[in-house]
Amino acid sequence: ILALTVWRSRRLVRRQVAAEAERTALSRYFSPNILRELSRSSRALDQPAVQPAAVLFADMVGFTTISERLAPEALVALLREFHGRLARVAFAHDGTVDKYIGDAIMVHFGTPRTQKDDPARALACAAAMIDEIRRWNADRAQAGEAPIGIGVGVHYGDVLVGNIGDAKRLEYAVLGDTVNVASRLERLTRETGAPLVVSDDLVNAVRGCGVDPSALVEGLRRDQARTVRGRSEPVAIWCLTAL
Repeated sequence: ILALTVWRSRRLVRRQVAAEAERTALSRYFSPNILRELSRSSRALDQPAVQPAAVLFADMVGFTTISERLAPEALVALLREFHGRLARVAFAHDGTVDKYIGDAIMVHFGTPRTQKDDPARALACAAAMIDEIRRWNADRAQAGEAPIGIGVGVHYGDVLVGNIGDAKRLEYAVLGDTVNVASRLERLTRETGAPLVVSDDLVNAVRGCGVDPSALVEGLRRDQARTVRGRSEPVAIWCLTAL
């Protein structure tokens, strides 16, 4: 009986170790909230759906110039540090990191499950990302390194969410006009000179959560409507005008 008990205990420990190793491996490829869904059911994300979500794009300003003066190893290390800092901020606000696109990161809020405060968390995350890069730049200045710029764009609206791909390789993604507009808003940070550009739709959604947007981002001001590629009508935007 004692031998059987020991054998069962060891088998249980091995299973737990294997499960933890598998979870650790998956955590390198999926956001924590996606892992929680997959732990409930391996097919939890198979059913596509249209639902509201906030989509955030953030990228490194001046990346082309930076990449020209760095060795490949140093450039990869810089990108990993940049992505890692932004991803930690996104996870802290329960965001889903969709993908890394070169020097950019795409995050959404409201996936895989919608929450009432999705818009507010997205805006708070954007502000926290800018603060995180500001702190990083303070450390870089002490080390005699050049500062890193960041541009963030956020939009809120309906998205198509679910697994895309084929049976051999699936990717959890969000698609639609909301994603496109969020990407265009991030590009508008170059035109406006502001580190953060968000849509009026997002600001209204934050207010709908019972939250004052200016309480989340001090210095957020309404700007003139801008024309973005893919939209026939100008998009009403807000910009961060004070740092």
